[in-house]
Amino acid sequence: MPHHLAATAPGFTSLLLRPGAERERWRRRRPHSQTPRRGGCHLEPECTLQQRRQTREEQEERIRERLRAGAEQPPSSSSYDTAWVAMVPARGAPAAPRFPRYPEWIMENQHGDDSWGLGGHRGRLPRLGKDAVSSTLACVLALKTWNVGDEHIRKGLRFIENNSSCVMDDKCDTPVGFNIIFPGMIKSGIGLGLELPLRQSDVDEILRLQEMELQSHSTDQGRKAYMAYVAEGLGDIIQDWDEVLRYQSTNGSLFNSPSATSALAIHSHDTNAVKYLDLLGSKFVSSVPTAYPMNIYSRLCMVDTLEKMGISHHFSCEINSILDLTYRSWLQNEEEIIMDMETCAMAFRILRMHGYDITSDVFSQFSEESRFRDSVQGQLNDTKTLLELYKASQIRISEDEWNLENVSSWTGELLRQQLSTKIVSKPIMPQEVQYALQFPFYSANVEPLEHKMNIEHFDIKRIQMRKSAYL
Repeated sequence: MPHHLAATAPGFTSLLLRPGAERERWRRRRPHSQTPRRGGCHLEPECTLQQRRQTREEQEERIRERLRAGAEQPPSSSSYDTAWVAMVPARGAPAAPRFPRYPEWIMENQHGDDSWGLGGHRGRLPRLGKDAVSSTLACVLALKTWNVGDEHIRKGLRFIENNSSCVMDDKCDTPVGFNIIFPGMIKSGIGLGLELPLRQSDVDEILRLQEMELQSHSTDQGRKAYMAYVAEGLGDIIQDWDEVLRYQSTNGSLFNSPSATSALAIHSHDTNAVKYLDLLGSKFVSSVPTAYPMNIYSRLCMVDTLEKMGISHHFSCEINSILDLTYRSWLQNEEEIIMDMETCAMAFRILRMHGYDITSDVFSQFSEESRFRDSVQGQLNDTKTLLELYKASQIRISEDEWNLENVSSWTGELLRQQLSTKIVSKPIMPQEVQYALQFPFYSANVEPLEHKMNIEHFDIKRIQMRKSAYL
């Protein structure tokens, strides 16, 4: 499943952007007559310069700590995925949860507006309205499954009632699989006896979303992969869970998704799926993230973001350590890298640009467009995956790397189609795609332009979206 820019990257790179902005605000506030002069130039007081230096040093150290933390940096919690893991029954005791701490966490973390998730938190409605109602309904289902938290359920249903218009609002950011999963949760709620605060006409309209979505996926392999990824929204619609097991990773998960893997465990009682969830339960005591593992991807995103800003030279030691670890994982053909197109492409590009000796053989599996079309990313027409593959395909060191040439050809064509039809998917900006197509090769002459563009369009508060929003 496509990863979007790791949550840690925006937070720590923004730290180094602040001092300049603060300096400009200080200059605008201070009258010229009060500014010390030397040789006709305006100078800042020594105390202000010292404060800025100290602030910069503190911010750089905080970034270093984040880079050093790497895999130990705890990912943000996903109320949505935690709710699905909370619904998994205990072994030999189907009337009790396998992970009793998760329903407790759900009850302890309902927001003041009665919602769960990022969507209804800190004034992020209506943009993240779909995320809010989806996460809230999932948490309500989890509590109702075990007949706990009646007051929390009542409040959650009230939030859904007050914000049900978000479900059909095209202006809201849409979580991956929403049109399949949310109607599926509505069906589950009806089956559990929930008194949903929706008119029957609204329920019928929501259920039609799923029907239309199921009819819209045309390619057989891509459709099957996508259906496995959104398995929690399909439930009894899936007749053959053995077909879903084709997409199970060696760690027991479906696409490293706690929610989809929970559905697999609930409906098929698959031992490996349960082992994956037990691993989550031991590692994340209170709540789970929206994807696990994504250690390599998150670390590479940190490096990539710093390089895009042109400030990576401040952290060369920490970056080299991250790349050494990534290189070892690459040589060992770890599934977290090799089986995910976006992570594989990013790792290849960054490692090769830093002089690591790696071959492009792995790109043989991506040399045909059909490989993309038959994936979850292809079903989502995911711009970020296409862009990463395209950028990686430009880093050629031999004329014999035909596989990279093939990748460059079909990804470039699809990116141009997305630009012309204006369907570039978030969080990628059209300007970023245009720039990559215009300057496919890295050059010292254009790098400063790229840094300038990335800084100008950098969104400190960027929220990432999978099946639920996360920071």
